[in-house]
Amino acid sequence: KRLKQQVDTVKANENVQRAQAAVAERHSGSHSKMRTAMDSLDRIKEKQALKSAQMAAASELAEDSSATSLQAKLEEAGIAASGSSADDILERLKKKST
Repeated sequence: KRLKQQVDTVKANENVQRAQAAVAERHSGSHSKMRTAMDSLDRIKEKQALKSAQMAAASELAEDSSATSLQAKLEEAGIAASGSSADDILERLKKKST
């Protein structure tokens, strides 16, 4: 009778341990999945920020490299007037330096 009780106790303990292991595995699995999802989200955000910075830099370069931008900068500095040729500008600069 005692032996049967001990066998029943061991079986019950084993079933409890299996259930606890299953719960622990589910919890750690979902935690791991959440961490992986958060890492993926962070990587996507970093890529988007990099892409946005690249597009802003490209736009800025396009503005700076345009001829109208150069003309505007020359006019702003008082070096060129609208419709001035390169020779006119060079002549004005030479006169200012002498």
